[in-house]
Amino acid sequence: MSAFLKRTISGMGNKQGGKSSDNSSSLSHVQVPISDVDCHGCTSSCDVGDFEDFPKNLDIDTTSNMLGSYKPFSKQVVISTGKTDWEHNITDNELTLAGMLDRTQDTFKLKDDPGLMQRIIAKRTTQQVQKVQQSTNNLSKCDGVFDTRTDGNGTIQILNGSHISPSTKKDRESALVFPDYVLAENICVNRETAEDFFKSHLAVNHLVASEKAIRTYPLPYIATVLICSHKSRDKKCAITAPIIEREMTKCIEAEGWNVDKRGDTISLDHSPVQLPQGGFSMTATPYTSPQIKASPEETDTTKDVNEISERLKTVNVEEGSTVGVFKVSHVGGHKFAGNVIIHFPTGSSVCYGRVSAREVPAIVQQTIKHGKVLPELLRGGGNICRRDASKSLREFN
Repeated sequence: MSAFLKRTISGMGNKQGGKSSDNSSSLSHVQVPISDVDCHGCTSSCDVGDFEDFPKNLDIDTTSNMLGSYKPFSKQVVISTGKTDWEHNITDNELTLAGMLDRTQDTFKLKDDPGLMQRIIAKRTTQQVQKVQQSTNNLSKCDGVFDTRTDGNGTIQILNGSHISPSTKKDRESALVFPDYVLAENICVNRETAEDFFKSHLAVNHLVASEKAIRTYPLPYIATVLICSHKSRDKKCAITAPIIEREMTKCIEAEGWNVDKRGDTISLDHSPVQLPQGGFSMTATPYTSPQIKASPEETDTTKDVNEISERLKTVNVEEGSTVGVFKVSHVGGHKFAGNVIIHFPTGSSVCYGRVSAREVPAIVQQTIKHGKVLPELLRGGGNICRRDASKSLREFN
């Protein structure tokens, strides 16, 4: 094994004792592509190179099994703020987009033609369940591994992010939406637009098309990395985040890739696409496919579905590609700092805990580049089970 991998993995070794092999076995059983790096338990002194260490008095849980500590969601939205720290609870302030979305989620009800909406929901739900059952009927459950369509329970995880809105208007925000892997732009911060954004982009099944001209653009990144930096929630993540970000930037650039920390690479020059009624996501089994015809009550958005799919499928790992690296608010489990979430254009995502600078080279090499999961770091993952066990998280099922 190369000195690179030895020095990288040695920082992870023995943090969970014998639980690492158990996690690997459980993940393999449900066809999660895991890294075959073979010295997770290495105890030899094989550190090569300089790594920025965390303060020695940082109180991090190094013994608990993390797998299963990341809560499932149906959608994760990351709102542009340009900041790296926020209020203790970002949804408390009802004048912010985060607060408005949280209240919309709590009170959301179908008001416009409920009979029509119920018919659409029934149709789409039946189709989605059938697709999921066909793709996972031979797989068992594994703690921490979830499907956003069936296990998310309609939960919308609301985060603030450090990226900056590309809108030229001061009162407009943007938001990254996962697992859809899109940017929603031109979101005016008021209750009406927040409800429109929720109904058109976040509510399970994407109930209606946007009425407020919210534009949608597929993300151009080969991967999107979210690092928790929420100091007012827990100082551990604020201490670890800059160290992880610096090492992440160094390793990404060493691969010949670019790093976007502001969202500047997201171009609004090309035409936006409209998310379809009935929903869309580039997950292992997409919500909607061109073969599903729109009902008379729905708008035919097959063209836009195909356009989103084709744009995301052209995002390849090659020299000159870009990785989005943003800091975000509380994702849970601060005792496992540093916390890092990685989203892929395929709709797959992983949440890693106990990440230090020493683990970053392996994350970049094994996970971002090759689409393999590092079991010892895994807190949970969405849409990471593959129909073909040989396929990575970078490949579309």
